[in-house]
Amino acid sequence: MAVAQNTLSKITEIENLYNAWKEVKKKKGSPGVDGVSIALFGSRLDHNLIDLQNRLKNGDYSPLPLLKFYAPKKDGEKRPLCIPAIVDRVAQRAFLRVIDPIIDPHFSDASFGYRRGRSAISAVRKIFHYQRQGYNQIIHADIDAYFEHIDHDLLLEKLSRLVNNSEVIELVKQWLKVDIYEGGRLLKAPRKGLPQGAVISPLLANLYLNEFDKAFEQTDFKLIRFGDDFLILCKDGPSAKAALQMAFELIKELALNLNQDKTKIIHFNDGFRFLGATFSNDRDYTEFSTER
Repeated sequence: MAVAQNTLSKITEIENLYNAWKEVKKKKGSPGVDGVSIALFGSRLDHNLIDLQNRLKNGDYSPLPLLKFYAPKKDGEKRPLCIPAIVDRVAQRAFLRVIDPIIDPHFSDASFGYRRGRSAISAVRKIFHYQRQGYNQIIHADIDAYFEHIDHDLLLEKLSRLVNNSEVIELVKQWLKVDIYEGGRLLKAPRKGLPQGAVISPLLANLYLNEFDKAFEQTDFKLIRFGDDFLILCKDGPSAKAALQMAFELIKELALNLNQDKTKIIHFNDGFRFLGATFSNDRDYTEFSTER
C-alpha cells in the first residue's frame, strides 16, 4: 500500500535534517562540485540546514551537478563514482531516513545487499543452508552494467506505488536527472542509470529488482542477490536451465541484460567464489571477506 501522508514534512523536519547531517559527517566524504567540505558546511550548520529545509518545503530546491571521478579497484580497473555536494548528501540522507523504513519491508528475503541487518555474511550462510538441503546446481549470474542501465521512468513508477507523494517523487526525479561535472566539463544528465556514489542509489537499485526477487519466491528455485550479483540454487540440471531462462526473461522485462560471459551453470562441488567467499562441499567460510 502506498504511503502519502506527510512524507515530505517528515523528510524536512529539522531534527531529521540534523540527524541526516550527522550521518553524512560520520562518512567523512570529500567535497562535491561546489568545493564545500564537511567542515565548511558544519561551520554554518544551523544556517545551512534551515536554508535546505526552506528550499525543500517551498519547492525551490535543485541539486548541484554530481562530481565524477574514478576510484581504483583491486583488479587494477577503475570504478566511476559520482558524488553529490554535501548539501545534497544531507537532503538524500534525510530522504533515506524516512523512505527506507517504508520501502524495505516490501523487499524480498532474497535481497541481502545494502540493507540494515543483512550482509554478505548472512548471504553466505543462506547459501550453505540451501546447499545442505540439496540445492547443488548453481546459476552464477551478473547483470551487465546494472547501475548504468536502470530505466528512470520504470524506477519512478515502482517508487510511486509505495510512496504516493508527487513532491517526493519529483525530488527523486531531480536526483536521477542531475548533470555531471567531469574533467572540467559539464555533461548533460544521462537518460538512464543510477549514479554510483549517491546516497539513495543502493535503495533504489534494490527497489528496481524487487519484482525480479519476488518472482523467484513463487518457485522452488532459491535466489540469493547482493546488488547486481546473484545466485540461483536448484536441485537438478533441468531446474537450473529453467531458472536461467526465467532470469533472462525477467531481466529483459526490466530493460536490462545478463552478462552472458559471466553467467553460467555450475555444480556446487566444482567450487566457485561469490561475495568474497570460496564455496565447495568441503569448505565453509574459507577466505571469506566482506570487502566488495
